[in-house]
Amino acid sequence: MNSQKLFAGLAAASMLLGLVGCGSSGSGSGSSSSSSKPLIVGTTQELAGVFSPIFYQSAYDGWVVDMIYEPLLRYTKDSELKPYLAEEMPEVSEDGKTITFKIKDGIKFSDGTDLDANDVKFTYTLMADPSYDGRFTGNVDFIEGYKEYHDGDATELTGVEVVDEHTVTFHLTDTQYDSVSTLGGMGIISDEQYEYKKGDLGDYKSKNDQPMGSGPYVLNSYDKASGASLKKNENYTGDGDYKIEQVVIKTIAEATELTSLENGDINYFPGSIEA
Repeated sequence: MNSQKLFAGLAAASMLLGLVGCGSSGSGSGSSSSSSKPLIVGTTQELAGVFSPIFYQSAYDGWVVDMIYEPLLRYTKDSELKPYLAEEMPEVSEDGKTITFKIKDGIKFSDGTDLDANDVKFTYTLMADPSYDGRFTGNVDFIEGYKEYHDGDATELTGVEVVDEHTVTFHLTDTQYDSVSTLGGMGIISDEQYEYKKGDLGDYKSKNDQPMGSGPYVLNSYDKASGASLKKNENYTGDGDYKIEQVVIKTIAEATELTSLENGDINYFPGSIEA
C-alpha cells in the first residue's frame, strides 16, 4: 500500500488550492478560510465500503483506510521504513524470532480512548481467528501460537505478548526477511469498538463501513455510487499538522479525468496505485 505517496499527492494538491500553510498556528483570515475548502480526489472506481485494515481489497478503499488507521511503522515517500505509532524501530533478537515494539504514549483513537499494546494484540488476534477470510493471513501465520489458535482449542494468540501497556513483543516460529515491516505495517484496531469471541467476526465485519482508527481523519459519509467524505479527527494526537478540514473521494466517469480537473469537479487525480 503506497500510503505516503497518496499523502504526498494530497499535500501537493492542497498546496495548489492554498489549503496547507507553512506556519504552525497561522492567524490570518486567508489561512482560516482556505482550510475549510474540501480537497476533492477523483477516482473512476467505486469504493466498496470495506474500510478495514484487515479486510479491504481494493486500493481505493485503502485510501480511506490509510487516512483513518495508523501502523507501528510506515514507509516515507522515499521508501524508508520509519517509526510511526512506535517510539523507535523495534528491538530484534539475534535469531530474528523475537521483535519488540515500544508504542508512543498518549496516542488515542478517534473516540478518545487510548491506543495501547492490547489493541496491537487484538488486531493480530482477529487475523488469526478461525473465521478470518481476508487476504492478510501471511501477516500472522508465522507468529507462535497461530496454528493452535486458528486450528485448535487455544484461547489466545500466545505469540503476541503484551509486556506492558506500551510494549508488545512478537514471538515468531521462523525468521522472515520482511518480518519487521510486515508486523509493523498493519493499521491498529481498537479492542473496545467490537464484541469479539473466537470463531465469530460477525460484529467486526458488520462495522467495516464504520472505521475508527487513530489517524488524522474520520469517515464522515459514504455512498457506493458517489464516494466517501472524510473530516479531520478532532482527537488526533499523532505527528503532523493536517490543515485540510475535509477530503472527498469522488467517483467520476472514465475518460472524464482531465475535464473534471479543468472544471473544478475534482482537485486531484492520483496515478496508478497498488492495494
